[in-house]
Amino acid sequence: MAHLIPNNSTPSVTQIKPKPIFIMKFRMSMDDYEFSKCKDTLFKSPLADDYHIITLRNNKDTDEFEMYNADKIERQDWNKLVNKIMK
Repeated sequence: MAHLIPNNSTPSVTQIKPKPIFIMKFRMSMDDYEFSKCKDTLFKSPLADDYHIITLRNNKDTDEFEMYNADKIERQDWNKLVNKIMK
């Protein structure tokens, strides 16, 4: 007996293309409006198509960036990532 899969079924986890996780920790001195604006811009940018983006406030006064699950993706320098956001 053949199993039928409905056309409106959601894709399984194995069908979803994995994306690396890009964590952005923004400096403590950034005000709430600026932080919110950065988050909105990032989540609406083409960068969000290629990465799961997590934005946080850093407990330091520096910006920090971390990448996880990117072992099969060529390393991109920061300028290329910024250019994706700014398009």
